[in-house]
This record gives sequence, structure tokens and C-alpha cells, in this order.
Amino acid sequence: MLKKLFLTLLLAGLTIAFAITIVKSLKKSGVADNLKTSQLTNTLKCPPECNVILISIDDLRSDYLNTYGHKNPTSPNIDKFAQKSLVFENSFAQSSWTLPSHTAMLTGKYPHNLDIEIISDRLPESSSIAEILKNNDYLTAAYTSGAFINEDHGFARGFDTFEENDSWQDAETLTQNAIHWLNNKKQKKIFLFLHYFHVHDPYSPNGDSAKLVDPNYTGSLKSFDISQIVKLNKEEITLPQSDLEQIKTLYDAELLELDSNLGKIFQLLSETKLIDNSIVVITSDHGEEFGERGGWGIHGYSLYDELIKVPLIIRIPDSKPERIPHLTELVDIVPTITSLLNLKNPLEFDGVNLLDIASGKLSKDYVYSETFIQKQQMLDNIEEGYSIRRIADIPPQVQNGLNQQKKQKIKTRTIRTTGFKLIKNFNGSTEFYNIKDDPLEKNNLAGQGLKEETGLLEKLKDY
Repeated sequence: MLKKLFLTLLLAGLTIAFAITIVKSLKKSGVADNLKTSQLTNTLKCPPECNVILISIDDLRSDYLNTYGHKNPTSPNIDKFAQKSLVFENSFAQSSWTLPSHTAMLTGKYPHNLDIEIISDRLPESSSIAEILKNNDYLTAAYTSGAFINEDHGFARGFDTFEENDSWQDAETLTQNAIHWLNNKKQKKIFLFLHYFHVHDPYSPNGDSAKLVDPNYTGSLKSFDISQIVKLNKEEITLPQSDLEQIKTLYDAELLELDSNLGKIFQLLSETKLIDNSIVVITSDHGEEFGERGGWGIHGYSLYDELIKVPLIIRIPDSKPERIPHLTELVDIVPTITSLLNLKNPLEFDGVNLLDIASGKLSKDYVYSETFIQKQQMLDNIEEGYSIRRIADIPPQVQNGLNQQKKQKIKTRTIRTTGFKLIKNFNGSTEFYNIKDDPLEKNNLAGQGLKEETGLLEKLKDY
């Protein structure tokens, strides 16, 4: 009897010690216990033969969706979808440009942990959700329409069908291709990845979506093309208010046009009952700058919230709709999918299961983002088109400069909590913001000896 009691107590002690170790480990990585309750449960699993559909809308700011508070009617179909989904209100991308953020989205790893930092880096083998699902007998397909998400950068691995287009394919063509594939698939379990580039610059809306553009506008920006973007940002031209509003409404109109195409996808999923047996994720890799820092229609070179705060909407079979206010990241998407599908995966993730966050089991204390791109580099890339060419086409002098920059770790990084945000710029300068009092990040408090700044500087070293 005493021996049995001793073994029972020993087992209980080991269990508690193990739990404490796990909690300490999670806290070190920015994840901690959160006692807030939710109607969700982290034990939610998908039914057998569950499908996965991941939709990435390149360049989409969360605050331009009606679901996230935008006033212009830009997203009726996404909003209807969101009403039956989990809406994560504070989700952040791991960079402010396409390649590293999609790396995080599709692998569950911070980009620098996979050596993805500059435009010539390639996704390593056996690292993506497509490869994981392919190895678990899923039929996999991807339709992409913009820079970097191509075979040259390693994103085709794991896909049975991979159709890329580096010339910024329109949303209608991509949608038609996706619908054709869905209608002709010959297997039950599917993974479909759609990468839309439609709201990315340039902006030239047409059709019904153009109704959002002010008919009384008399300026020169009837559309917003690459040459105008480069000229406006390089020469730092001050625009009249009417032009500023015109650029924003052009973006609105492009988003409405995209939303119309997503409505066709949602309709098909509903008609075929696929929606009842599918995890559907809608998100973005980064946002866009519309005058907040003096730039227009650009991204990639800074890490303010207008560029890294992104939508994250997930519909899961049998889960009730809910808005989740806690911090989340793109790296959390893949761990969530593998957990919902109950897959055994040999890879280690930097992200965590979003349902653990939504249910209150865990919370993230910090989110992290970085970029190697500097503003002049970004404008040169747009002007010369380097960012949409193959790796082999990058001019040697550009590649050499990038290699040196990467070797010297010259980059901008940020770490953010719900209340404070620290930015460490590539030139060594520091920015520190009280996000609750200053959500637009206008009042730099760096260097004032605040303990929160010191704490975030120390925490940044962990990344």
C-alpha cells in the first residue's frame, strides 16, 4: 500500500514538474498562461477527410475590411463569411513584404529560422504545410498570382498542382482556375492554397467596383500605376487631400472587386457542401502605407502597424463564431491546421495552436516582425522590376549588396505587446510607442528610461 502511494505521489510530482517546465518554456517564447475563458475549446478537431483551404490576399490591411471597422463597403462576401468564423482582431505578419511573411504563413516558422530574409532566399525542403499534407495523403493545389510565391523560391514543393503567375494575375482568372480545379478534383481530402495579388499596387479598378471611386474627382490619379508610385515616393511630393482620398478609394475598389471573386469561391463551397468539411483560412502577408509616414502605395521597408497588422479569419466545422482579441501571428496558422487534423508532424513550429489562444489556455505576450528592405531599395526594386523576376535575373551588384547586408544583419525589427511596441531600425535608432495611448505610432517615447522599453529591448534578443 505504501509503495503504491509513493508511486502515485511520485507520478503526480513529475507531472507537476513537467507542466511547470512547459509553462516556463512557453513564457520564454512569448507565450504564457491566460485564465480568460471562451466558449471555444482547444480540443476541437475536424471530422475525417477534412479539407484545408488557405486564402492569402497579398497587401491587404485588416482595417480596410468592414469586419475590422472600415466604413466603405469593400468586403460584403468576406464579412458574411466572417460572421460564421473566428475573427482574430490582433494578428500580425512576420514581415512587411511577401517572401518572409508567406514563409511564416506556410511553415509555422519565423523566416530567419529558415534563412529567409532577402529576395534571393529559397524555402528549404520539407518545411511547408503543403509537404506535410501531401505526406498525409492530401491532394494539393496552389494558384498564385504575384512575386516570390513561385517554384523558383521553393514554394511549389508539396503541391500536385502548382500554377504560378509572376505578372500579377487578376482575381477573376485565378478564381476561375481554382473553381475549375475544385469541380474536377478526384480525391476527397484536399489542400488548396490561393494567393491573390489583386489589391496589390498598381490600382486600376473597373466594372461595378469602380462605384466606390468618387465620380466628382477631377485630379490626375484616375488610376495609380507603378510609375506614379515611384515618382510620388522618390520625390516625396505633397499631394492635395483630394488625391490622397482618391488613392485610398482606388484601393477600396480593388478590394471590392476581389471580394466579388471570393464570393464565387464561397458559393461553390456552400453548394458542394465542402464548407461543412473544410478548414478555411483568410489572411494576408502585409498591409500598405497610405500616407501615414509620407509614403503612398508602398510597403516592405518599415514595421508600423499599417504594414504588419493583418486580417486572420478562420472557419472551422462545428465551431461557433467568435471575435478573438488576443495577439496572434502568421506563424500560428500551420500549427493550428496540423492540430485540428490531429496530424503527427516531425517539424517543430515557432507558432502555437490558435485555438489554445482563443480558448484561453495560452496567450502570446509578444509578437515579432522584421525586414531587411530599406526604402530606397524598395523603390529601386519596384522601378526596375527586380522583385518579380527569377533569382537568376537579379543583377550581380544588387545580389552582392544584399548578401553583405544579410551577413552584417542590417535589418529593422520590432517586438510588440498589447500595450507597447519597440522598433529597432537598421541604422541603430530605436522607436518606442505606447500603443494603447498612441495607436497610430506618432509619439516616439524611446530614450526616456521607461521600464517597458528596457524590457522589450531585452526580449528582442530572444528573436
